[in-house]
Amino acid sequence: MKRKIGRLCMVLGAVLILCAAGLLGYNRWDAARAEKASQEVLGELEQTMQKTITEHRQENETAAPQPAPDPERRPADAGPGAGNDHRGGGRA
Repeated sequence: MKRKIGRLCMVLGAVLILCAAGLLGYNRWDAARAEKASQEVLGELEQTMQKTITEHRQENETAAPQPAPDPERRPADAGPGAGNDHRGGGRA
C-alpha cells in the first residue's frame, strides 16, 4: 500500500513539474508577444505625435504673430460706468 502511494506521489510530482514548465514557456511566449505589440503601438504613437507637432508648427508659422498684451493698458471700454455690470453702473 505504501508503495502505491509513493508511486502515485512521484507521478503526481512529475506531472506538476511538467505543468509548471509548460506554464513558464507560455508566460515567456506571451511576454514576447506583448513586447512586440507594445513596440508596434509605440511606433505608431511616435509617428502620430510627430505628424501632429509638424502640423501645429506649420499652423503657427502661417498665423500672424500676436503682440504680447500690456498688463498696464486697460481696454477702452473698461472705465467706470462701462457696460452692464452687476453693480448697476451701466449706461441708460
